Amino acid sequence: MGNSSDSLKEMEDGCSPVRKGNISEIERLSIPFLRERKGLLAMFRRERNDRIDHMDLLAASEALLTVGSYRESVKPLESLIEHSKGSYKIRDLALARAGQIAVSKGLPMDLSPIVSELGLSRKDLESAIMLVRMARGRKDPLVEMEKVLFQSILLWSGTDRIESERFASSQLRGALEGLKRAVELAEKISGGQRTHHVCRTRLELSRFFLSVGEFDQGMEHLEKVLVDSKSIGSVLVQLESLLLKGTYEEDDGIALNDLKEAKELAMRFRNSMALAEVGLTTGNRSCAQGNMEGVGHILNSAGIIRETYSRMEAAKEVGEAALWAIRLGDPDRGIELAKESYKTLRAIRDREALTRVLCILFFGYVEKDDRGKAKKLLLEIVSEYPVKQFPRTFAILKEAVRDGEWLRRDKDTSELFEEETIYTVSREAVDEIKIRAKEAYPNEFGAMLRGIEHITHLEPIMEGASNRSSFMFSMFSRFTQREVPGEGVVHSHPSGSARPSKADVSLFGRFPGINIIIAYPFEDDSMAAYDRLGNRVKLMIDK
Repeated sequence: MGNSSDSLKEMEDGCSPVRKGNISEIERLSIPFLRERKGLLAMFRRERNDRIDHMDLLAASEALLTVGSYRESVKPLESLIEHSKGSYKIRDLALARAGQIAVSKGLPMDLSPIVSELGLSRKDLESAIMLVRMARGRKDPLVEMEKVLFQSILLWSGTDRIESERFASSQLRGALEGLKRAVELAEKISGGQRTHHVCRTRLELSRFFLSVGEFDQGMEHLEKVLVDSKSIGSVLVQLESLLLKGTYEEDDGIALNDLKEAKELAMRFRNSMALAEVGLTTGNRSCAQGNMEGVGHILNSAGIIRETYSRMEAAKEVGEAALWAIRLGDPDRGIELAKESYKTLRAIRDREALTRVLCILFFGYVEKDDRGKAKKLLLEIVSEYPVKQFPRTFAILKEAVRDGEWLRRDKDTSELFEEETIYTVSREAVDEIKIRAKEAYPNEFGAMLRGIEHITHLEPIMEGASNRSSFMFSMFSRFTQREVPGEGVVHSHPSGSARPSKADVSLFGRFPGINIIIAYPFEDDSMAAYDRLGNRVKLMIDK
């Protein structure tokens, strides 16, 4: 590729027309990758001259993002990585950008190879935090900026799954430090693309502040991003900034103006996903004000998502439209929409989404006062689905039964509203769990638990398993018989998340008592307990 610094500068300069919204250039760079998704018949229509030169691959990725083709936007970066042999700067930049897209757009990609190739960290969270703190930009500031930005987004995206509030706060602080460092590195970039990257990194910083409730700081950064991105004509940053502002702006009038502007930009570039996001945000705002027309906006957006992106994501939005319809006094429509959502989600078998839409359907039956169907579905939900594992979904269930006093009096459902059993575990058992988890780290450890409502001790099964699958395979192979020699299991999650996986929940179903997951950093507050369905249960340490 010749001199990597010169090639990288040439590639960056080649992105300028796309960033400024040159439609003919965006079409030239994106159409070949969009044709690829149409199947084998497309090869007979493809012209020989629509192959993209490797120097244009970075621009092609940005062109695809501009038109809302998120999955396809990674393909040019994959090709660029193949062409970048011997050029670590270009390779690292392409890897980091691909990782950023995958995380921010929720693409189903295995990020482990990217994290490993860049020398970053995903499992060892202390190392990940240290990496963003140590970035000094001694190398190429653009490449270092992309790497630090990716690592920061990884840290930030994983915090909602961490059990320990102390450790989650530490990880959030690390992510914030990394985002600030990314802005500093962007400001050191030389050339005409400097302001674009400052806007990009500052946009992520504002998104972070808004997501953690720091509204004033978030909006301050966001306003500056909007002004600067408009002044340089950076259309994709401008579009994403308007969508973000339309979501968080407290003044409905200002928010609707921002969303209108975002819609105009999205239509200009035929960005269906941005149009869908405008519709979802507008619809939810309208519903929150008590307007039923908001349900129509959400359903229109769900239709766009179904056609251009994902049936499952569309079905989730139909479920949310059902919830609003019920809240706004039309349970019949809500029930119809919930059933439509359930039909798709059942085929895809997304357990969390399925649990949520069933709770919405139950809410509809309660509001309609269809007691027979409501009671039957409630019993099914609590006996077959881990509803307490998902706080937002459990809140719907609680909202539904608030007006269903008859459920508290019914002999079959009254016990569901009795005071919850509190399980206890001895201090000696907790200390042993913590010691064994730390000794096994970064691998997992597992043990049998003894005692149902009061756990007194544990019996180790397997320590230092090389990965989760080998640990779970060992557990399944040992306990396939009907009777199992224990009341529950405890195992560690080196990732920091104490949420059970599907394999964990399958294993929990074999035990009559409770099951414990202790997550990194393996302290009292990083431990969580679950019943056989995967529902969260209360656990107290016996001092």
